[in-house]
Amino acid sequence: SVHCGIGCFTRSGWYKIDQASQEAKYREHSGSILNENPDLITMGSFQDEPVYYEGSYRLSVDTQADLMFVRTLVEALQKSDDIISFESILQYLKENPEVCALNQHVRQKTVDEKSTKILMAVQAGEHYGTGHLARCQSLARMLEEYFSVGVTFWLDTEEPDFHANFKAQGYTVVDDNVSLMETLRQQSFHRLVIDFRDPISHSFMQAVRLAQPNLPIIVLDNNGVGCATADAVIFPNAHAKPNSEWSLENTKVYQGASYALLGPGLLYDDDSVEPIGPLDLPTIFITMGGSDPELISEHILEMFKDVENCHIDLVVPPLYAHPENLEKIATRMPSTVTLHWKVRNLRPLMDRATVAVSAFGVTAYELAYRGIPTILLGHSQAKEDDMKRFSLWGSAISVGWWKNVEKEALLSLVFDLIQNLEKRKEMSNKGKALVDGIGPQRVAEVIMATTRQPIPLKQE
Repeated sequence: SVHCGIGCFTRSGWYKIDQASQEAKYREHSGSILNENPDLITMGSFQDEPVYYEGSYRLSVDTQADLMFVRTLVEALQKSDDIISFESILQYLKENPEVCALNQHVRQKTVDEKSTKILMAVQAGEHYGTGHLARCQSLARMLEEYFSVGVTFWLDTEEPDFHANFKAQGYTVVDDNVSLMETLRQQSFHRLVIDFRDPISHSFMQAVRLAQPNLPIIVLDNNGVGCATADAVIFPNAHAKPNSEWSLENTKVYQGASYALLGPGLLYDDDSVEPIGPLDLPTIFITMGGSDPELISEHILEMFKDVENCHIDLVVPPLYAHPENLEKIATRMPSTVTLHWKVRNLRPLMDRATVAVSAFGVTAYELAYRGIPTILLGHSQAKEDDMKRFSLWGSAISVGWWKNVEKEALLSLVFDLIQNLEKRKEMSNKGKALVDGIGPQRVAEVIMATTRQPIPLKQE
């Protein structure tokens, strides 16, 4: 039927199945032994109403896409506490094929396939920002939905809400009081993916290897000296420069914008996010990342305080220390300003922007993907070389470390772009050519293909 049907067994028949199902795959999928041994018991079948045989739908909940699918059904059909009838579900799906498309792409693991478990260790929070966590969400969805992989997150964060929020979204998350090494000692995984902002050291890698010696390790976007002992290092960008001290005899390195990992809001449709239309005024989109501990947002907004005849969309960082300062500045400005709080999806704001002013990071690649001409500034002086290398691709203009940015120079760049349609088109086309949005698939393929390469570890 539409969802595998229902099987009923006699006690003696089930005893035969139990005795024959000695392999793990048969123990996990009860009754699957009958696919290869149909004569093990006497079987019969009958068909229910024709409605249960019309169409092919995926009604399991194993992935983020499945969860979105079921939540859509519940929102559309739930009335008070009544049970939703199967007939009403099928009728709704028949009338709304776009809902079926939410999870039809999910690949179902076969009975013969071994389960693959991946642990993603990610740094996120006020100190680290949220860009790395968002891109790992996209990667996790790719692994779960197209490669039938189970993904568990371990979060290095001082923000307890991150764990609760992530679990509420349907992700599997290690408890916040369990260390990474203890997690590796307690559970068995087939791959470890590390996305840390802090440089990875030899001693850290040594501890990981001791906790689970045969575990393939894939590192994302890290230049620490310890990365040379990983099994693979992926730089999902066009600006990275691998550490010159690395000796990469056994470590594979993958680099380039073709591996760019964008947040799920850029790559996946979300029906809960309302599109917003363009404005008649030039629109300046300002975002300084997920934390902005140095309060750059209000520094940049101050630079625009006398600007007229434009609209400013400013994304308030989720962990911003003094949002009231932004409100005070915005209410005194001659141009219209919208402060956007707790934004789940930046894509609608990006798409209505004439130009963007952004901190350098994952967002720079997301803006390039959407074709938005961008003025980039860095949170730290150490990022200036990376920003220069990125700006060579033509989708953005780097102005360097934010503390060195002068008001007149920034405003001149912004309004020169607003008035130069051809320049904006050129930058937009170069951004779209640089980032094609297929990065998560390429990174997932690298992760699945990576195997353990024994490497002698150095002491620091």
